[in-house]
Amino acid sequence: RLGAAKPEVARKSEPHLLAAQAARWEEMERSVVAAVAKRAGLDASADLYPSLVVGAAVTAMRVSVMLWCDQGGRLSLPELAGRAFDLLAAGLPQP
Repeated sequence: RLGAAKPEVARKSEPHLLAAQAARWEEMERSVVAAVAKRAGLDASADLYPSLVVGAAVTAMRVSVMLWCDQGGRLSLPELAGRAFDLLAAGLPQP
């Protein structure tokens, strides 16, 4: 289990894992953009909204995972992600 095995060490010492992770995020993001566009009745190739919504959500998750890894898995990943989405929902108020 990655959480028990110092995730920041795995991420920093195995660059190929980081590249593979980035490729998976990109693949997932394209798929979700298409689904959001379809659900909203928009054209994913012409409308900004689907890509912006998905980009914000993906970034919230990526930043949460990076912070979780940097802290050695000591923080709760679901709690970090929840806080990230709460900030997005609130319009990213300045602290």
